[in-house]
This record gives sequence, structure tokens and C-alpha cells, in this order.
Amino acid sequence: MNNEPVIVTEYRHRASEWLDAHVPAVIGDANALLVSQGRVRADNHYSGCGDLPPAMYEALGFQHPNINRDNPATSANEWRVGFNVSLLAGWAGAARRAPFESEWPLLDAGDVLIQWPARDPNNAHVIVVVAPVCSGHIISIAEHGQRIPEAGGRVRVGRVRVLDLRSPGRPLQRWLPLPAVMRTCGLLGGA
Repeated sequence: MNNEPVIVTEYRHRASEWLDAHVPAVIGDANALLVSQGRVRADNHYSGCGDLPPAMYEALGFQHPNINRDNPATSANEWRVGFNVSLLAGWAGAARRAPFESEWPLLDAGDVLIQWPARDPNNAHVIVVVAPVCSGHIISIAEHGQRIPEAGGRVRVGRVRVLDLRSPGRPLQRWLPLPAVMRTCGLLGGA
């Protein structure tokens, strides 16, 4: 463990279980509809990679205006097209620069990572950590709604896979540690 408070450990465990149970595999299945609130489409016009973190946060009971999700129980949230990644990447008090190599051992379930080429922030991809780093640089991640350029823009609804942090494809640009998100949602004290 990372010497985190027990409440963080509990939320990390819940996040990992939720991701294992709800990362969809097929367009239109119940999990895909849950994660995307019915917005999953098999075309080039919608990529829902940014739907996974807000769905996970909602399942964990988090409430915050940066959770881009329709929530009839609150007036704070109404899903807005084009805001998934930008709200996560700019989350004050939570979003940090990419994790340094010395911080890789701190990555754990429920943390969100955002990748994009330095010169093309519009080509972003959001992933969620499912399990802590093993072997120093290999991490288990969950994805949702990723467009696959080499497959003619086909949408891969979701999967759990491993990522090599030494060469992650698109460079990592942001890290939202779960404890920082919990803090901004009022679920964890401290600065």
C-alpha cells in the first residue's frame, strides 16, 4: 500500500471491483449503456473514453461539477458534449501533470490518466487504473469508447489491459489521483 488512509484504501477497492464488473465489451450491452448513459455509438462521431471516470465516480458516490454525467438527483450535473476530457484534465485540486517515474509506484485503482500528443490535445485518451503498478512499469488499466485509427476509426467499447508506462503510446499528460478527487468532493480532509 501507499500509506494511504483506510477510507482511500476502501474506495480504491470499490473502484477496482466496479471497473472489473462494468467495463463493457460490446456496443449496446448493459454495461456500455450504463457507462455512457446510452451514448455509445459505433461510428466516428463519438468517442466515449471520457465517460468511464465519471461513471466510476458516480458509482462511488462522488458529487462534483466536473463529473460530466446526467444526474437527475442533483442540479449540479448535466452531461455536456465535448467536456468529458477537458473537465477531467482541468480539475482544480485534482488534476496534476503526468506522474514522474518515481511516482509510478503510487498509481493505484481509481486513479485516472489522460494521454495526448504534446502538439495535439484534441487527440486525448482517458484511462483508469484498475490495479497498482507491478514490475515497476506495467499497470492494469480500463478503457472505454476508444476510437481505433488503424481500424478505420472503429470504436472499441471497452477493455481491461496492461499498459507499459515506459512507452504508453500517446504520452501521459495528466494524472488524477483518487485521493485528490475524493478531497475535492469533500470525502477526504486535508489540503
